[in-house]
Amino acid sequence: MGQEGIVIQYGAQKSYQAVTSNLTLDRYDTGKLLVLSGGAGRTDALTCSLPAIADVDAGWQVQIMAASNHNHAVACVAGEPLLSGAIMVTGAMGSAGAVAVPGSTSVTLATVGLGSDVRGTQLEIFSDGTNYFISGLTTGGTATAE
Repeated sequence: MGQEGIVIQYGAQKSYQAVTSNLTLDRYDTGKLLVLSGGAGRTDALTCSLPAIADVDAGWQVQIMAASNHNHAVACVAGEPLLSGAIMVTGAMGSAGAVAVPGSTSVTLATVGLGSDVRGTQLEIFSDGTNYFISGLTTGGTATAE
């Protein structure tokens, strides 16, 4: 799975986990910063699978950051199209747009050609106990929702 630790910034603490293989989240991962990294020589993307919505309470949340240039994904449990929100996409020369996530089962970060890079992309996922909501920002790449 990776290294775990505590980040202290401006007096606030946040639990983080370096993720180097696919990860299935559970209710106890709430509040974590998950840093996805393919590592040296790694060529495959990672998938973070969200817990079943029935297994989390309202207020469950995680933050996900891409630390490697791979097509990382976040996925709901099969049969639970409960991920809604939007991801802001900025590109070269200040171009910008958004990827809508309308009741989707997954979101995948995507490199879009030579020179594109999803490192630094941040996604925040929050549950109200019935649905998951996602917001995020990516530069140099894009995102797709299914």
